[in-house]
Amino acid sequence: MSCEICGGEQTGEHDWDDGVVTQPSCEEKGTKTYTCQTCSHTKTEEIPAKEHQYESTVIQAPTCTTAGQIHDVCSVCQTEQYRDMPIDPDAHDWGEWSVSKGPDIGMAGEEQRICRWNAEHVQTRGIDPIPCRHICASCNGCTDSNCPGAPKCSCNKPDILPFIPLNDTAISYIPEQPLNVPAGQTVSIVATEVQLSSASDNAVSQPAANVNPYEEFILNNAEGMKVETVFEIGLVVNETGAAYELKDGESAQVRLFVGPENAQAIEEGKMFLIHITDGIRATYGAEEIVAEKDGETYTGYITFNTDTFSPFVLVSLPDGLKITLDGKVESGKCTASIHANQAYRCNLFIAIYDADGKMLAVQVVDSCNLAANPLFTLEFTGAASYVKAFMMEADGSLAPRCTSVTDDKLND
Repeated sequence: MSCEICGGEQTGEHDWDDGVVTQPSCEEKGTKTYTCQTCSHTKTEEIPAKEHQYESTVIQAPTCTTAGQIHDVCSVCQTEQYRDMPIDPDAHDWGEWSVSKGPDIGMAGEEQRICRWNAEHVQTRGIDPIPCRHICASCNGCTDSNCPGAPKCSCNKPDILPFIPLNDTAISYIPEQPLNVPAGQTVSIVATEVQLSSASDNAVSQPAANVNPYEEFILNNAEGMKVETVFEIGLVVNETGAAYELKDGESAQVRLFVGPENAQAIEEGKMFLIHITDGIRATYGAEEIVAEKDGETYTGYITFNTDTFSPFVLVSLPDGLKITLDGKVESGKCTASIHANQAYRCNLFIAIYDADGKMLAVQVVDSCNLAANPLFTLEFTGAASYVKAFMMEADGSLAPRCTSVTDDKLND
């Protein structure tokens, strides 16, 4: 019979050996060659080329405006290649949230953040409306038909929060500087004290489950401070009784009765007024408030200037609250430990100083729970002498209550 390889005369079957293999590469085919042990004829089979075994690394992530890039390296033959990654429309680098429209009674506000890659990419979210104070304790509806608060009370016997005029009569104070009102009309400032319900009386930080939306709004903005009382302060046109809103550039002085002990506590930095407006929480303390005196005796009246009117909340630190601060320095790093003996949350400004009072390093921490005994590490250059921690306002300014928690010398 004929040989299947060369066509020559073959007297029997080939006796093939195990074959010799030429290994394939990632791109080149390999072979396996067999030799007949009887007649020395050979035959060859192809071995498919291997695929590259790429290990990939993202060297530039895609953003909402630019493509990314991937670097591939074959683990077998070290062949390299680069691949583009498509633009990712959701890969934004968002800035901080900022209030673009402050909420009002019955009207939601809005805040936005802008992508750092493309300022045309803007994300918005709503801010809950400020609850009105005409709240029915039975159905949480608004009991005042002239108030923009919604929904309205649907009860047959509405039960509303008590509103007690200060000293049995509302305090009126006519601003010294004329305001932009029609000729022949005057404006007075009227302050009304709001008594919170027993469920939230003297509450701190976390409101009880059965408080109404107005009280919950007040307590949440107190941020751990003890709520003493709430003052709703507004402007009224004397001749018509209509509400008046300050125009841009206008301001007025408020004279408020808080009691002699409270007035003294404000001057001593133990009590403060929290002002809630346009989604911003501001604190008025001894620097912004003047406590009136008759000689050395406090009259109970305080005065302060404002250009917006909305709830002013008289607060103090919770009873028994103690905050401690310890610091230790080692190899150009300071480890600061802050602890509160009860639940208390605030924004912190932590700073290291040298013996001459020069600031060496700063760290800012938002919404810090002091009861969790947080630790902070600050790197600095120089000879550290002491560390201070201050409470901060939401806008980044140091609050009037921000004398340092402690002024301990550091342990070298």
